[in-house]
Amino acid sequence: MSQEVLATYGTLIVGALTLLSVMAIVVSLRPRRSPITERLQSHAGLSDLADEELTRSFWDRAVLPALRALVGFVGRLSPKGNVEAQRHQILLAGNPGGLSVVDLLGIKLLLAGLFFGLALLYVRNVGELSMRSLAMLVVAPALGYYLPGFFLKRRIKERQHQIERALPDVLDMLTICVESGLGLEAAMLRVGDQWDNVLTREMGRAVREMRMGISRAEALRHMVQRTETSDLAAFVAVVVQAEQLGVSIANVLRTQSDQMRVVRWQRAEEQARGAPFKMVFAMVFLIFPSLFIVILGPSIPRFQEFLQGMTR
Repeated sequence: MSQEVLATYGTLIVGALTLLSVMAIVVSLRPRRSPITERLQSHAGLSDLADEELTRSFWDRAVLPALRALVGFVGRLSPKGNVEAQRHQILLAGNPGGLSVVDLLGIKLLLAGLFFGLALLYVRNVGELSMRSLAMLVVAPALGYYLPGFFLKRRIKERQHQIERALPDVLDMLTICVESGLGLEAAMLRVGDQWDNVLTREMGRAVREMRMGISRAEALRHMVQRTETSDLAAFVAVVVQAEQLGVSIANVLRTQSDQMRVVRWQRAEEQARGAPFKMVFAMVFLIFPSLFIVILGPSIPRFQEFLQGMTR
């Protein structure tokens, strides 16, 4: 009877952890409303706070605050020495869904508890405590804790790859705009109006920082810190140096555009040279076995008859 009660409570605990983890992930990745927008809306016409509160759904009024409080409480249990590194990773990933450091750490701890509960249920069903069971009890929560970090790293790599691919075309457009008489900030905004990608959004953010009073060099360096892309860092370094030396920005942009296109062409050639090596695995494990089956398959029965005739 005790084992049945333990199994029932174990299943309920794992189910609750699963539900909390899924809801925490949904809440953390859900786009949040800007407090500035809410304040402007309140001053624009929503003066009655009671009416404004009643216009919101039950999910926004009760469920979301409770889940965010739970994720925040769990996230504060994580060591604080890891906060800066996690904040930097979220920044490099483009702040997906308005995710904060506390939300990320809370999701990590919830997933670790969920995976530990699943591993505990597996060990209970096996019925014996072996080295494999102990290893699963240790590896499962560690996997759940580091799984969101893998997602962030993949998001960072995809974002950097998109910036590297878009940089030569953006530089061409910037060169055309600057040569036609626009300043660098106006050219960056014009490119953002024409294209919508990761690089143009970062340039638009840099222009907004310049309008807030930050110098052009600092705003461009902040853009590099938010992306950590080598090509973009080289371009920003050249632009800042040209500004300090008084060199024409149009000539710098034209030179950088040509250089970036050469770099992209070299990378494409490098990937093309690695294609035959990657095709070897497909040929050995997929194509050759099929060819052997088709070519040598019909001769196998005759070969068996020949061997049987020799043994007689």
